[in-house]
Amino acid sequence: MLHGLAAWTEFVKRVRGLAETDWYRYDEPAAYIGYREAAAS
Repeated sequence: MLHGLAAWTEFVKRVRGLAETDWYRYDEPAAYIGYREAAAS
């Protein structure tokens, strides 16, 4: 999964980039799930 601040930062940047497109409605819940997984690890 996501390990380390660098990996998390890259994940956030990718989601923010996609959020500017029509993928927004899909990636917002995906980002929340990814955040929970990162926080649990």
